[in-house]
Order: sequence, then C-alpha cells, then structure tokens
Amino acid sequence: MRRLVLVLLLSAAAASRAAPAQELAPDHRRWVDEEVTYIITERERDVFLALDTADERDRFIEAFWRKRDPVPGTPVNEFREEHYRRLEHANRELRGEAFSPGWRTDRGRMHIILGPPRSIETFDNYNQLYTSQLWFYHGDPDRNLPAFFYLLFFKRQDAVQYRLFIPGADVPGDLLRGPARSFPEQNMEQLLRISPELARAALAVDASEAVDIMGGYVGLGSEAAMARIEASPKFAIRTDYLDAWERYGRRVSAEYSFNFVPSEGSFAVLVGPDRASYLHLSIELDLEDLPMDTNRDGSRSFTTLDASLEVRDREGRLILTDEREAFVQVTKAQLDAIRGSTFAYQDGVPLAPGDYEVMLILRNRVSRQYTVAEHSVRVSDPPAGRPALSDLVLGFRTEAMPDGPGAFKTFQAGATRVHPAARGAFASGETVHGVFQLLAADPSHELHFAVLRGDEVVAERVRDVLGTEPPFIEEQFSLDGVAADRYELRVRLQDGGGSVLAEESAPFSVSPRASIPRAGLFARRSFDVTRRALVAVVLGDQHWAMEDFAAAERLFERAVAAADPEVPQAQWKLAASYLRSGKAESALRLLLPLQFEHADRYEVVVGLGLGFYLRGNLKAAVPHLAKAVSLRPPQPGILNALGDAYVRLGDRARAREVFERSVAIDPEQPDIHERLAELEPGNPP
Repeated sequence: MRRLVLVLLLSAAAASRAAPAQELAPDHRRWVDEEVTYIITERERDVFLALDTADERDRFIEAFWRKRDPVPGTPVNEFREEHYRRLEHANRELRGEAFSPGWRTDRGRMHIILGPPRSIETFDNYNQLYTSQLWFYHGDPDRNLPAFFYLLFFKRQDAVQYRLFIPGADVPGDLLRGPARSFPEQNMEQLLRISPELARAALAVDASEAVDIMGGYVGLGSEAAMARIEASPKFAIRTDYLDAWERYGRRVSAEYSFNFVPSEGSFAVLVGPDRASYLHLSIELDLEDLPMDTNRDGSRSFTTLDASLEVRDREGRLILTDEREAFVQVTKAQLDAIRGSTFAYQDGVPLAPGDYEVMLILRNRVSRQYTVAEHSVRVSDPPAGRPALSDLVLGFRTEAMPDGPGAFKTFQAGATRVHPAARGAFASGETVHGVFQLLAADPSHELHFAVLRGDEVVAERVRDVLGTEPPFIEEQFSLDGVAADRYELRVRLQDGGGSVLAEESAPFSVSPRASIPRAGLFARRSFDVTRRALVAVVLGDQHWAMEDFAAAERLFERAVAAADPEVPQAQWKLAASYLRSGKAESALRLLLPLQFEHADRYEVVVGLGLGFYLRGNLKAAVPHLAKAVSLRPPQPGILNALGDAYVRLGDRARAREVFERSVAIDPEQPDIHERLAELEPGNPP
C-alpha cells in the first residue's frame, strides 16, 4: 500500500503532464510531453498549454531555455545542450520493453533529471538476487539534492525492464528470490554478502542517513529524498516571468512577451519650482539582466532602452503617458569596474495632485527583455504658506553635484543628489541617508527624527529648522551594530509647543548580508523644469483627463503666457479649452496665427473648423472640418458639425453622405437618423 501511495505522489505531476493537448502542433506536443516533461514546472506547463498561437509557444520555448541558461552572455545555452545530450542517451541506451523510448523508463527519467552518475555497478548472475543496478551520485545542494545518494534499479520478478527501487515503498527482500524474503535479518545477510553498498542502498537513498543495516529496517527519509530528487530540475526556477506575461504580456510586443526580468523600483514625490510636484522614479535591475551589444574590438558595450510610463487615477482614467528612449554605453574598463553592481534607469515628470497608480515598463532592444515597476502614489497640494514635508527618500549615499542652488533634477535638488536604496534595503554598517524637502517652515520649528523598530525607538535626534540647508535636508543614521530586522525612519515637523505640523516616514530593512549590490551604471533623465510652458501643458493635460476642465484651462493660459516658441501646443490646447466653453472668438485668435506653419496639425485644423462653425462662418468651417476627418479617423461629433454645415449651405447630398458615415460609427444617434430621414430624396429642404 505504501508503495502505491508513493507512486501516486511521485507520478501526480506526470499524470498532469499526460493530459491531452489536442490543439498543439506535433512539435509542440512532443516538446512539452516528452522533451521537457521532467524539468518543466507545472506553472510553466499550464501557461504553455493555455497559449493561443504557435508563435506564442515558440517564444515561450525560447524564454524557457533562456531562464535556465547558466551563462546568458554566451551564444551557447549550456543547460539546453546538456539536457538534449541526456535525452538522446536515455532514448538510445536506456530503452524499455518493446523498444519503448528511453525517456519513459525509470533509468531514462533519472538520467534526464540528474545526468550520468558518478559510478554504476551492475549485479547479475546471482541466483538469489534479481538483476540490479546501483547508481551513485554526488549531489548539488543548490538544487536541493542530498550531498551523496544512491539510486537502485532492479528487474523484479525477472522482468525485462529495470524499475526504480524506493526504500520504504520497497523493502530489501523485494530484491531477492526465494522464501528468505520474509525475514529482514536474513535478507540483509544475503545482500551484505553480495555487496555492502547494495545492502546500504536498499535501506536509504541518502548516503548520509543513519540506518540499521543488520536489522534491515529502512530509513525514514528516503521517500522525501526521492521526492526532492524528482523535483530537483524545478527547484529555484523562477516563474515570475509567467506572472509578468499574464499581467503585462499584451502590453509589450510579441518579441518581448516572455522575456521578463525582475527589478526593484523607487518612487518619490518632490516639489520643484512654482510648488509643482514631480514624480521621481528609479527602476533598478542586475547588470546580468541588461545584456548589451559589443563593438568589434570589445572596447565598448551598448544598448537602447525604451521607457513607457503610464499613470492612472483611482477611477482608472489614463492621465499621463510618456514614451522615452535612453542610449546606454559603457567602456570595457568601466564595465569591469562595476561588476556585481546594478543598473538604474531614473526619470521624473510633473504630476497634478491626486491618487494614482504608476507603471513603468522598461524594454531592452538588444535582448528583447523587459521589466516593470509599479507603485501607488499620492500627490498632495498643501496650501501656500502652510508647513509641509515632501516624501522622504532613503538613500545609500548622497552626492554633491556641480549645479547651482536652483537646480532641480531627478532625485536632486540644488547641488545635492540622493541615490535611493532599492527596496529600502541596507547592510549592517551602511549609513541611511534620509533626504526630504521642507516647505514654509518657521525658524522656531523643530525637526524630530526617530528610527523605529515596531513601537521601539532605536535612535532619535532633534534639529532646529533655523540651521537647515534648503532645498534638500539630509539626516544620516549609521547602522553599525544594528541588528538585521525591519525598521522605519520617521520625520516630524513640530512647533515650539510640541504640536506636530507635518510628518513623513519610510520603511527600511537591515539585511544580515555583508553587502548589498548598488547601482554603478545609470541612465538618468530629468524633466526640464525651466520650460515652464511645457510644465503647465503637461499638468493641464492631466487635469483635462480627470475632467477638471477649469483647472486645465488655467494651466493652458499659464503655458500660453510663458510665450515659449518651442511649445506651440499650448495655443491649440488652450483653444480646445475655449471651444469647449463656447469661446469661439478666443479660440480663433489663438489658432489663426498657426494655420500656415501647422497646416496639417489635426488639433489646429479641427480647432479652426469648429471655431468658424460656432461663429457661424460655415464657408470657412467646411474645408477645415473636411480636412480634419481626412487627417484622423473621424469622430461622430466632427462629422455631425460638417454635415450640419453642408445642410445649412444647401449641399444636401454631401450632408447625407457625412451623416451616414457618422451613424456607421455610432448607430445610437436618434437625432442624426431623423436628419437623414429629412434628407431623403423628394423631401423638401
């Protein structure tokens, strides 16, 4: 019975592997059910079978092998090569009954999983012993294997095919012929006379397990050891790339879909000029997850990264999208100097007040790999003159930059740049650099700092606001002698009476590791805060997306007032806002000077058309509206304005044609259907 239970446990995965995949092409069915059946995780198998197309399955297979490549930077995948060598050997040398393929046999399965043993000893031509074969292995602890172990195979009842002997499910007497099998001590005596190692292997898989050889009682850990051996090809295989595919796979092109690499993100909201808030972000990944091309002489490595930023509000409305690219180049000497460090892509964008979900997708054109960082962000808008603190950034170091006191760049204010610690993780002995901004504080106020472990205050100190150095305030805490655990750094701004005026905190952890890899290579971009027209346009777009049209219009007016010739979109965006509120004359004053330089710009063309239409100048409106519907897929509202203009100008045939296009796009327009009926031939105008 125990044998049956163990066989059922060990074969549960194989049973699911045998589930039919009727929609698979023959080569894909052979790959999943034969070639990788013992090394693919159940999660991977489930996703593979659920894929819709052969192309997706091909890309999955590429990613499957890539995840197991021990040396990703070389053209040969050593793991894949070794696996197929094992598979070929199993099918050629370890075939079963009736020439069944070797991968189906017990010996074939174990050879595919473990590779060739350190030694093989065959026992045949013994009257009292079924033909047996003993394999001995040096195990790899990194694969959760015993350090030394045996695999014993035997031909029970003189069968043609070897079967795996599992101590506990099988007993030593199963190896022997004759009635002595019923007496454990006598069984062990016979096995010991043949081979002490054979006797030892009949009692335990793990060579280090203590057993009673003379008593013939099997060890208690063999079944667990055998399960570990069976599962060893799947041990520590990360399947987060499948989770990423299910969540983000449709958001990246097919060539990237299964090539996810993990990363860590750091996010902070800091305050720039004109009290505008900026989201600063850093996405950090291991250098080995940033493959690059190399020039012919090997002196330089390089790649291009595409960064896609998406910000949605709590209602799910898309309020900001940003597409950027960054060229990364490093010399061989520089690359050698930063081995073991990480790479960080950093950027910043202005963000209107609100609560948001932020997603950054970073794609590597060389390797076709991608990574994602997500974060929930709150942007506050404290009233002017009221004391406030920015987000608290925990850095592993700060750096003095050559910029002047008015500089504001990604994770930098004035001449101070902070390097955020990924995951808020620090090693014992490092220094936590707590960096933040202080807004509208009074010289009589105080800053109270505390390092907390739960409710316990580990360290605390107080600083006068009068002595602080704007625009960044930095406080350092040494972690020498600090125990590995989770902590929190808290900053409070208090008045002279002890009342808390503002508070910020950030969690961090102290790792037992001696060191933590830090960013040694950067692609850092910053929003140009000196382009105030551009800042106002970006923020205005966000308010518009959130349907706060009054705030959007004020920001677009600010952008136009800045008179930046390199931000012409300020005019047409403000014009669109004016048109929405019926201010056609104001919109036309903005757009008419743009009509020649931006003659094919949709926003200018459609704005002019609607402006003239609302003012009643239909002859001027028609050519602009007609051009607008040719520049972009037409919207029913624009078509309806054009159709109405044609009606009022007496061109009923064109009006009917335009209204028919409109209802083809949106049939739920009863007013337009009524107008079409009025335009039927024979009806009076």
